Amino acid sequence: MEDPKTITYSQVQGLDIKVDLFLPKSLPTGSHPSIVFIHGGGMIAGNREGLASQQWLLDTCATHSIPFLSTDHRLIYPSTGFDIISDARSLLSFLASPSISPHLPPNTSLDPTRIALTGESGGGYMAYAAALYANPKPCAVLQQYAMGGNLLLDHWIKPNGVACPGGNVPEERLESLMREGRVVADDPLGGYAPGRDPRDDSGRLGLWARWVRRGEVVDYVLGVEGLSRSLAQFVGVREREEHLPKEVRRAVLHLNVEGGVPPMLLVHGVEDELVPVEESRTMHEKWLACEGKSELMAVEGAGHALRTPGTMGQWMQGIEEIRASMARWLLEQLQVKK
Repeated sequence: MEDPKTITYSQVQGLDIKVDLFLPKSLPTGSHPSIVFIHGGGMIAGNREGLASQQWLLDTCATHSIPFLSTDHRLIYPSTGFDIISDARSLLSFLASPSISPHLPPNTSLDPTRIALTGESGGGYMAYAAALYANPKPCAVLQQYAMGGNLLLDHWIKPNGVACPGGNVPEERLESLMREGRVVADDPLGGYAPGRDPRDDSGRLGLWARWVRRGEVVDYVLGVEGLSRSLAQFVGVREREEHLPKEVRRAVLHLNVEGGVPPMLLVHGVEDELVPVEESRTMHEKWLACEGKSELMAVEGAGHALRTPGTMGQWMQGIEEIRASMARWLLEQLQVKK
């Protein structure tokens, strides 16, 4: 693939929200399918450069001459899930418009009916949002151990002792970030992005670790202080759905699945300690209930990011076969010859 071109796809109150476009070294004339990747980072950190676990996807695009894009979006706090929904709509609208044309070779275009999205971990929320609310909608969604499938689980609503990345960020740094309240859409993860020094990390991921520990994630995703504590008094997801304020339901995505959703493949480790596999199971069931096409690959023996449980550095056995399956599925949805 050629070196990426960085493009601003949306501007909000002076903030440029960007996407990187990777083009194959040889792109024939005509209209082409494309794949858009949405980075992880708990919805609160990370950026479009976070491709360390996606080389297989870049290789797939290079082999089949598919334009590849990696996108930013506004990050939680002070932004909310409502802002990520807006960014998802803006991105798909931009990619389907003439505005993308100056960034493509002459006599080429992106086919707006063949844009596939894949979200990794926290990026899953934006991918779900695009599938539900964007115009045009993506033609397919591949979810990799995705957040956003069910915000009303105990895991997010109640205090949680799981060890999270960012859990060692000093409290004074977290307090400073909260006071600052700066809107951001690009926050490199120091130790995760290629060529980055862990000391360059802003510490924002520590806020996510704090909110998980305190059971406050939903407060910040939905922008309502104290909501998690209010919902925690109810037993189970069904009761919490019934008592959820009407004004936030749009951003609780599993409550908004209706007919016309694109085909979806969800890949999730059964032993994922950071994002429960129940998130993917919930959305899989919701997709099927409205007669959408959905496949769930619940991977036994896999923790978060399809790594060996309890580690963040060792890929599980069989990872290459899983990646090959994901690549085949994407090519099939994009109607690309394998």
